Amino acid sequence: MRLVERDVIPKADFRLLVTLAEGEVGASVLSWRPSASEDGYFLLLASPWVERPKDEKHRPKTVVFVLDRSGSMSGKKIEQARGALKFVLDNLRDDDLFNIIAYDDRVETFKPELQRYGSGTRSEAVRYVENIRPGGSTNISEALEAALDQIQDETRPSYVLFLTDGLPTAGETKETAIAELAEKANDHGARVFSFGVGYDVNARLLDRLSGG
Repeated sequence: MRLVERDVIPKADFRLLVTLAEGEVGASVLSWRPSASEDGYFLLLASPWVERPKDEKHRPKTVVFVLDRSGSMSGKKIEQARGALKFVLDNLRDDDLFNIIAYDDRVETFKPELQRYGSGTRSEAVRYVENIRPGGSTNISEALEAALDQIQDETRPSYVLFLTDGLPTAGETKETAIAELAEKANDHGARVFSFGVGYDVNARLLDRLSGG
């Protein structure tokens, strides 16, 4: 469905009526009006239900989690980061490969190399995550380089999930230099997703890392 109008002055409000069977589409509307004397705006989000082929197979993927355990992550931040990491762990599939990197001024890996996901490795990884405690400075550049070095297979979809408040205090601390180092280390085309934790997130750095 598409509507295009140019050089038209509307004479009435635009109305869109869609009638579908229940469950065929999910939709939500967000609206905002600056003041009573001004026109407002709205955002309509619509997501149609898509039936997947019954014989579709999920491609095994590689996921490397990078968790900031520095002192600035104390309290609610580290709890939220642990919870997010465990949620994603619970949604990996058999034959996926994964590893976890926890860092402050030192970088530590859950295992020396990628692990094949299964009930045993999941349980061990969850115990590892629950025992991560915050403290120390924040060496973001070294942690990202270690994570990207784990990924060596370009034939698999590969992702680095980076959970931090984005406040570097050790190693390379310049935002542009950190982003450049991460891009240079990303030899196998992994997608980097940065998730800010807390209210004082360094959004500029996280945007640079995800956009590289």
